[in-house]
Amino acid sequence: MRSARLVTTGLAFVLVATSCSDSTEPTPDTADPGTTSTTAVSRQSDGRLRIGFLLPRPGDSPLGEGVGAAAELAVQLVNDAGGVLGRDVTVHERIEGLTLTDTQQAFDQLIDVDVDVVIGPTSSLNTIAELGTMVDSGVLTCSPTASALLLDDFPDNGLFFRTIPSDSLQALALAEQAERTGTRKASVVYFDDAYGRGLANAVTDELEAKAIPVEVTRVGAGDDDVRAEAASALSDRSEVVIVLGDTTSGPRILAAMGSVLRRNTDLDTPDVLVNDGLRGVNPDLMSELPADLRTAVQGVGPTATRTFGSEPRGLFATNAYDCATVIALAALEADSDDPRAIAAQITSVTNDGSVCRRFSDCAPLLEVGLNIDYDGPGGSLDLGEDGDPRQARFDLFTFDGRGIDTKEATLVVRRE
Repeated sequence: MRSARLVTTGLAFVLVATSCSDSTEPTPDTADPGTTSTTAVSRQSDGRLRIGFLLPRPGDSPLGEGVGAAAELAVQLVNDAGGVLGRDVTVHERIEGLTLTDTQQAFDQLIDVDVDVVIGPTSSLNTIAELGTMVDSGVLTCSPTASALLLDDFPDNGLFFRTIPSDSLQALALAEQAERTGTRKASVVYFDDAYGRGLANAVTDELEAKAIPVEVTRVGAGDDDVRAEAASALSDRSEVVIVLGDTTSGPRILAAMGSVLRRNTDLDTPDVLVNDGLRGVNPDLMSELPADLRTAVQGVGPTATRTFGSEPRGLFATNAYDCATVIALAALEADSDDPRAIAAQITSVTNDGSVCRRFSDCAPLLEVGLNIDYDGPGGSLDLGEDGDPRQARFDLFTFDGRGIDTKEATLVVRRE
């Protein structure tokens, strides 16, 4: 039995409460994600693929409703189609929990039963804080929902991938949507925490790459009154204001903008773009905005609910389904349950081949030596060598008079 917790990973994190992939979790603040150990455990193939689920219970997180059921369904369909390496894939389930300690203990239990791959955690905070230990333990990890920018360059030795787009793609989507308005100048207002700071930098870089001048306004994490910052963003008369925050800070910034616009009738209401952190915000907060400001708000967030017919629904259920299916297909292509061998095939089974959408359709193609391009219920996956999606679908959403967000259209962005 392998040691459950290695101590050779050089990770140091300051944890701060802010938003993450599901808009309810915090993201670590760190300038350097650290380095992984050079003494990582090397797993050997024993002929049976074992997958650990490190996912929340439905009562613990809004994500819990769909991700577990979707991952279970994917494994069931794999086994119904003959499994991997001639045997059923086995699943070991542990609860992600409400704290980092819960997640650490649950992962240790998965290591004790010799899983090859872990699906989870869902929280960006938990993923960043635990990923070094996961890599050192020699397992392959897939997160369906951890979108944090800090994971883009994490030293994971190729043992981490995710089926949700990185927030760097969300930054690109926000910039592309701003460009579509025809704006000649944009303002970015962000809540100065680890999440907002990183996303603001990424959005600013994307706007500048499109030759759109940008004014940036920082809202201090401890600021009680943000009307001065809102006034600053509005007074430069940008045609687009991009507000970056979570379900608490985002509405505060918008409310302050509303207050400024009511008092300064000579100011025009600009187009307003918001990130996915404002999706699902308390409707009362949005309904209280001036009508012209509320109708000017458009949000950008990863598509989270598309499924095949009656398959499990819920936030990011399709992403968890994709994690399990891609793992099984990569193991089949590698003809091994060795995590490193599986990791080496992740890109190949999601790119440049015959398009297929289910394991039962994809597996026969691999068995006769064909290349495949797995596209699951959420559409094209297209995972790059870094383990991140190169293409992503984003919902464009607005808010109705009751303050409820409603999907209006879909935006597809791609990073070459």
